[in-house]
Amino acid sequence: MQKFIPSIHKSIIIIFFTAITATLNACDICGSGLRDASFSMGYLQTIPSHFLGVWGNSLGFNTQTGYSNGTKFNVSDRILQTGIVFNQQINQKLQINYRQGIQQISRHNEDNENKTNTYSGLSDLSVAVNYTLIDSRKFAIKKTKQLGLTSLNVKIPNGHYQLRDGYKRMLPMNLQPGNGSYGIGGQVLYGIFKNGWNWNMQLSAFYNFENELKYQQGDNQIIRSGIGKAFSSKKIIFLPMLGYQYQQFGPDLTYRERVTTTGGNVQTIFIQLEWIRQNFYGRFQGNIPVKQTLPDFAPQSTNPIMLTLGWLINQNSEDIKSFD
Repeated sequence: MQKFIPSIHKSIIIIFFTAITATLNACDICGSGLRDASFSMGYLQTIPSHFLGVWGNSLGFNTQTGYSNGTKFNVSDRILQTGIVFNQQINQKLQINYRQGIQQISRHNEDNENKTNTYSGLSDLSVAVNYTLIDSRKFAIKKTKQLGLTSLNVKIPNGHYQLRDGYKRMLPMNLQPGNGSYGIGGQVLYGIFKNGWNWNMQLSAFYNFENELKYQQGDNQIIRSGIGKAFSSKKIIFLPMLGYQYQQFGPDLTYRERVTTTGGNVQTIFIQLEWIRQNFYGRFQGNIPVKQTLPDFAPQSTNPIMLTLGWLINQNSEDIKSFD
């Protein structure tokens, strides 16, 4: 594994702040993957290199909209998101991340007529400043190594948030590509590395301001922890990880009155794989909801999938640190 040390540091997770706060239950697996920044902060920001990549998310949820004569009326939503991410490396400790995308929403059985309608729009812009607090991986040879990261994220409302259906009705806010308001969040990550194994825990919080429609999505907090093992195959480095995530979100407000179908918490098991080959970086993550504590008529999440592929620009292999 020694000869892969120049590359393994590049197997680092994509930006941390991206996804979560939906109107109906404000969570990353409920259709608002661009709105704050709370899935998966990781190691990408510590690579001494710029990074340019594309990303895609497949999200979905089912919502009960009514009940009559023993029959439940449900709407199934599938959300596809894609976009560009660019990490600007300022120095060894500081990185700025820019993330922009588009979103397509497919609603099935919207009017109980067994049909599917499709809507699309531009998402909000997310800008994050990432800073490495401590990183002893390069210097603590054969010892337990530590990594501490922090980040500040700002969401800029330049996306669509007033999409309407064929009857000119406003789509629910959790389906809108943007939410029409500024947002601010913070996150920290702490990791330990030894003998190729690594464990990390991250904490994050995000707050949305009120938009011009007098609607305010609830704030949310996340605790996320995982364990992984680095290994190599030929010239490719792999970093698989298995972990648990708990997300708590406050209720949405409209004209400062609580939206009764919002708020709650979601617990998930996540499976994640990062890989690197020379300057090419990839990351896959799948979430499996295990418990959803939500109000009546709130959307129940399905299994989200997230993928990022990109290129490390002008990386200095002499500066890459090891995960051993």
